[in-house]
Amino acid sequence: MNKNTKFGVIGFGEFGKLVVHKLLPTESKIFVNDKNKSLNLKSNIKFDDLRTVCSANVIILAVPFDAYIDLLPKIAKLINKDTLVVDVCSVKIEPHELFKINGLFNRNNILMTHPLFGPQSSVNGVADMDIVITKQSGELSRQLINFWQSIGLKTTHLSADKHDFEMARVHALTSFVGRTLLNMDIKDSSVPTNYFIQLLSLIDVEQHHSKKLFETIQRHNPYARDIRKKFIEAAISLDKSIQ
Repeated sequence: MNKNTKFGVIGFGEFGKLVVHKLLPTESKIFVNDKNKSLNLKSNIKFDDLRTVCSANVIILAVPFDAYIDLLPKIAKLINKDTLVVDVCSVKIEPHELFKINGLFNRNNILMTHPLFGPQSSVNGVADMDIVITKQSGELSRQLINFWQSIGLKTTHLSADKHDFEMARVHALTSFVGRTLLNMDIKDSSVPTNYFIQLLSLIDVEQHHSKKLFETIQRHNPYARDIRKKFIEAAISLDKSIQ
């Protein structure tokens, strides 16, 4: 990316802030669109309307997946043919389908990704963190990937289907277990074991995830329901075996 590259970020929640501060070149010109306008932004970051944000060279969609249905038709009409649109959603099959329906795969630059980290895990930077790429096209996408690799991100290429299949175990199962433990309101102990501390760490990670993210992972990954069912059946079977 060169110094004249302009970035647009749609959504300025916790992950949108991570994108702006850790996944884009330092001091690059950034336009942000969000219903909540933050204060005390760096001079190179400016809140603006959707049309202005979509005039940037690179647009990152840092919104919940449920917002895609309304958002994608709008940006498809506003961006030019060379704009790079970057998806960072935690599921991939359904975003791919919506991008295709809205003609975004006919554009010159597209990048479908899933960063396997969040605000808490990247508090000390993104070096050695992983990002999965499920679709890439165009020169701008290559340049952005090169930049990410230059700051230490590790990239893995998977199909959308393979990504969701793997994430059913890696992501959906762990978040389901973590959310279940969180709902049980398990507290720290005065006599913890290392095993128990690991259990608490799973709860701690999940309590920093929004309900929207949890629902996206569970409802929009077609393989998540099956892995949840297997886990619940295994837990019931184990419980019965010790009656």
